Amino acid sequence: MLLPKIIITGLACLSLISTATAQSFQAQAVVGLNAAQIDGDGLWGYNQAGILGGVRVALPLSDNLSAQAGMLYSAKGSRNGEYEPFAVWRLTYLELPVEIQGRIVDQVYLFGGLSPNYLIKARQENTTGLRTDRRGYRSFDLCFVAGILYRFADNVGVQIRISDGLRSASEVQYIRNRTLGFAVVYYFSDK
Repeated sequence: MLLPKIIITGLACLSLISTATAQSFQAQAVVGLNAAQIDGDGLWGYNQAGILGGVRVALPLSDNLSAQAGMLYSAKGSRNGEYEPFAVWRLTYLELPVEIQGRIVDQVYLFGGLSPNYLIKARQENTTGLRTDRRGYRSFDLCFVAGILYRFADNVGVQIRISDGLRSASEVQYIRNRTLGFAVVYYFSDK
């Protein structure tokens, strides 16, 4: 199966980065929630909640700039339970973001980059029933990511993050993933 190979490759890359830069890399844990929507499903609002979590490593490039890569579990989708037609989409991805982060003032950072995402699981429920296969969805979804981070302590920060699909997540209709993520970031070493 392709997913274990991607996970092993991602972990190997993170390990190589940390080994090569053992004195300067910074490991991080990210835990939070997504508010998600699907552009193209005819519904409005970031009304599908989901988990956002994983690990990142950052490589400082200067005092104010760093490159970072990560592996994040990200639950996305869309929900319409109030109006007809009833529909709930839950799409679970392994995100592999590669970002540049820059400090704009003492404890505030902006970041942005690209994230290739691998579809782990798809679940769609509507008036015609429940579907739990990945048929019709693309295995990979490329997204633009950007956000702001406030590091209020040496080892802890909070971030707001947007993720926007650059192409359709489906092979049969135009739907694009969008999320607004809120997370706590824990740094395994200080500044």
